[in-house]
Amino acid sequence: MTPERAEQMLQEYKPFLGRCNYLRTAISLIELDLAKKREGLAADLATNSASPPDGMPRGSKVGNPTERLAMMLAGGFETDDMQSLQELKHSYETELAEKSITVVLVQGWLEGLPMKQRWMIERQIFDGMTYAEINPLYRQTFEESCSKDTLRRLRKDALASVHKMAE
Repeated sequence: MTPERAEQMLQEYKPFLGRCNYLRTAISLIELDLAKKREGLAADLATNSASPPDGMPRGSKVGNPTERLAMMLAGGFETDDMQSLQELKHSYETELAEKSITVVLVQGWLEGLPMKQRWMIERQIFDGMTYAEINPLYRQTFEESCSKDTLRRLRKDALASVHKMAE
């Protein structure tokens, strides 16, 4: 992996993490909605016919209407609404799979960094803070003084460590 791609993944991490959490919830809600629709499908199919299925053939459709409904359900019949929900669920699952790769890789890289380097990546890349904003936080967090050059060096070392892990 190129260093540029690794840095891009670091920048995408927070938005992708939030999107992945949303997608998991949306997929669960779609699955619940589909389950409810499937439960009522048999009754809806039976009551939507002109006459209740009684086993007697009518018109040109010779056969058992109850059997025909059962075969439709066993064959996985879905309404247009259910099919559109399935397509939406599939697109969400595809997006989740793609974005999860970045989330998992970045989490692994962060776990492999020393505490100060990880802290620096989180403040500068994830939170978008400037060196002027980071400096007082660094002093407060680690109870030691630092300069802008120290912070730059810490960021450079952190990115070098990430690049090494991403090779």
